[in-house]
Parts: sequence; structure tokens; C-alpha cells
Amino acid sequence: MYFTTALALLGLFQAATAAAPACAADNCLRAARGKAIATRSPASHCSSYFKVTVTPVTTIHVISPTNIEVLVNQVTITASNIPAYAAAPCSGPVRYSSACSCAGATLVTTTIIPTPTCNLGQIVCSGDICQDVLSNDDNCGSCGKVCPPDKRCGNGQCTDAYI
Repeated sequence: MYFTTALALLGLFQAATAAAPACAADNCLRAARGKAIATRSPASHCSSYFKVTVTPVTTIHVISPTNIEVLVNQVTITASNIPAYAAAPCSGPVRYSSACSCAGATLVTTTIIPTPTCNLGQIVCSGDICQDVLSNDDNCGSCGKVCPPDKRCGNGQCTDAYI
């Protein structure tokens, strides 16, 4: 009975260790873990290194109420640098990332959702779509300001309708 239990536990241990990625116990990993460093926190540096900010830039041009043009997005990706104390032992981002992963840091991506850039005379009312507030009867001068049925929007003001 004990032999069977021990054999089963040994099998589970081998399966668990075989599935886990191998971490090289080298100077890069020691720098990432930073156990001997009292004045700085390498674990927090690894966490900061794995924080990535993605900032897309979208420009929307409303040519007419039925013709909306969305320009191709540009994306700015901001990542952290490898700290100076880890630069030499880690010799590059691949080794530092691997060491930080072994130290328990995980990737965090933050995406900043931009507000559309509208043409002159337009503002974003809802749904991230630019609205013409100079001639739109439903958003005359500001979002949601609706002209009465007998008026039309002209230069952002509800004026008498010209027939």
C-alpha cells in the first residue's frame, strides 16, 4: 500500500516538474529576485517592466451625415527599460523577461481608449461619433439640443426654416 502511494506521489511530482518551465538559476534571475538588495525592490521593477501601455490614435472626419471617414489608427506602445542593475547580468529583454517570469511577475497591458478628434464645428455627442453642431437639427449648437419642427439649425442656432 505504501509503495503504491509513494509511486503515485512520485508520478505526480514528476508530471508537475516536467510541465513547469525551467528557470535558469543564474545572475539574471538573482538580479530579478533581488534577495540581496536592500535599497531597491527588483520585484517591483519586474512588475513595472511588464506593464505596457497601448495608446491608439483615431481621427474621425464627418464629411456628411452619411459619409464618415475613420483614419487608420496609429498605436504607441510604451514599455519600461531594464533596470541598470540587471542590464549586465541579463544581457537583453528576452533574458530579463524570462527571469522576471520566473520571479513571479506577470504581464499587465493597459489600453487607453482615445476620444475621437473631430473637425471644426463638430463634437462627440455619444457613441464616439462626431456630430455637426452647426447644421444638425438634432444637435444644434450642443449635443441633444433639438430644433422645433418649424426651425432648422444654422450656424449652431435654431432659426426659421427656409422653404
